[in-house]
Parts: sequence; C-alpha cells; structure tokens
Amino acid sequence: MGDTAGVIIQAGHISAGILEDVRSLRLPAVFVDAYLPNRQINSVCVNNEQGVFTAVRYLKEKGHRDLGYVYSGQENDSQVDRRRCFHQALWEYGLEDRKEFYFSCADLHFGSSADELSLRFQKVKPFPTALLAENDHLAWQAIKALEQAGLRVPEDVSVIGFDNRSLCTMITPRLTSMKNSRRLMGRECISLLQNLCRLRRLGIYDACLNYQISTQLIERDSVRDLTKTT
Repeated sequence: MGDTAGVIIQAGHISAGILEDVRSLRLPAVFVDAYLPNRQINSVCVNNEQGVFTAVRYLKEKGHRDLGYVYSGQENDSQVDRRRCFHQALWEYGLEDRKEFYFSCADLHFGSSADELSLRFQKVKPFPTALLAENDHLAWQAIKALEQAGLRVPEDVSVIGFDNRSLCTMITPRLTSMKNSRRLMGRECISLLQNLCRLRRLGIYDACLNYQISTQLIERDSVRDLTKTT
C-alpha cells in the first residue's frame, strides 16, 4: 500500500466480505456511519439513539401519543439502528407501539413512492397524529402522501425528518428535522484514524474506538403543538 497510513470506509452495511477485505489490508481502518456491536470495528457514527429519543420526547411534549414511523425497509446499518431506537423510545416513554403505524416506503429522492404510501395511509384508521421518518427524503414523501390522502401537515398529522438536509427548507411546510453534522463526522474520522496510527506506534494494534456525533432538533413548521388549545 506504499505510504498509505490508513483507510476511511463508507458502507451502508458492513458485510462479512467487507470486513475480510479490510483486515487483509493490515492498515488502520475507520467506518463512516456504520457499526456492528458484535465486531471489533472503529467507526464514527451519528448518535441515532440520542436523535430518535429526542424526536420522540419532543413529540410527546407537544401532546402526541400515537406515533408512526416511515422507513425504507433497506438493511442499511444506520437505518436499522434508527428503527430499533424508535421501538425502544416508545417503550421508555410509555407510548403504545402499534405494528400498523409502521409504514415502509422506497427511499427515492423524487417522491415517486408517494402514491403507494398514500394508499397505505388511507387503510389505517385511526391514524397516528405524528410520524417520524427515517430520513428527510422519506419525510418529504410522507408529506406528499398525506396530502394525497386528504390529510394536512401539520394540522392533521405532524412530521419529523432526520439528517436536516437542504430540502427541509425547500418544501411546504418547512420540515422539522434532526440535524447531524457531516462535516464534523468527516473531521472526526481523520482524528480517529490519527489516534489509531498513534496507538500502533505505541505497539497497540487491537484498539477499538467508536465516536458518536450527537444530533440537534431543528424546529420548523411541520409539527403541531396539541397542548395548545385555540
């Protein structure tokens, strides 16, 4: 590998094959936003647990008790982790976890799944008062699907996204979302890689370091406060 000091790897899912390839390099390696709890993996990830718990607590404080979840169904490690955290958050905050309130939707950027998602929404009665989406693109599709089903956001259903992408301020209503810093994640990947190289110089080759980047709730216009009476 010449003068290569280490590698930074972005993979939606850390498979056995990827792990084998990385180990064969015999270099320090850091995974970006992907993590396996049962493997010795160095990674820098979004703190999904903190982000999802913050979103669920925020919705509960706004008076929402029936929460739904919109997810891609893909086996991306980070997205699977967010679904797991949503289950756990509902349980810890004393909210009912209802199977019919989970809606799978293809994660396409241009909203082409809104028609199908709208039909799924129309089959669920009563409908949750708020939806948390696995990412902002899915939240956008959910808003389009709700409109097609005759439901208004946030008057009838509130929606929260995740990642705080630029589209959050480009759609109507402007989307409340959980912000994570991609730039900070990139910087911390370099920092972690430097630490691994330093440890190797000290003769420590089996270190396993994991950094988590906390999220921040960015309030906009897509959540209704049910505690306020008109």
